[in-house]
Amino acid sequence: MPTGKEGRGLVPGGHQKTLRMIATGLARRPAYLLLFGLGVVGGGVSGSVGVMGGGYLQVFAIGSFFIFLLVSAMTVGKVEESFKPAGGPIPDFEANKEFLAGPNAARLSGAWELTWKWGAGDDVDQVTLVVSGATVFGSSYDDEHSRSYWFLGRIDDDGDLPALFWGRDGCGPVGCAFLQRDGRSKFAGTWKGVDKDDEDGHCDVVLERKA
Repeated sequence: MPTGKEGRGLVPGGHQKTLRMIATGLARRPAYLLLFGLGVVGGGVSGSVGVMGGGYLQVFAIGSFFIFLLVSAMTVGKVEESFKPAGGPIPDFEANKEFLAGPNAARLSGAWELTWKWGAGDDVDQVTLVVSGATVFGSSYDDEHSRSYWFLGRIDDDGDLPALFWGRDGCGPVGCAFLQRDGRSKFAGTWKGVDKDDEDGHCDVVLERKA
């Protein structure tokens, strides 16, 4: 157990750590720095009025401070929103525009089969594709491990489909595949990443529309 001297030494350190956390958070979120400043100013003014004034003036000061905080919070929300990059997860406007500007892949929507061609044998999953413009989103369910996985890709001008895979709770399959168009309703390529057993691996894959 710490002595009285050691105990007293712990308090300033704890305060400094807390202050550093607050300062770091305010620096990363400038909108909350604005709210903090407005709160200090508004609290100081309303507190002074409340202390110097009578009963009605105190009630008025508390009510005014509450309204001030409400308006400040709404203002901060607007400021915070303005700091968010437009266009979803791609902050660069031109990059986002080019990503979405590929050929229309609407015809790919529907039910497909994804075949993993492992050395020990094929593993076939049922896949549902949802398409928006050139962006292709696929979802599937791994019956063996009872969990979902997904992939997101984009059709390029040649009709090929580069795709990023990820699984629920960070489990496999997690990786990337480049699927080349092989006819109107079939893609074939190679996948590399962490497989369904959470081991590093790679294999050929075939994505084909269900008959």
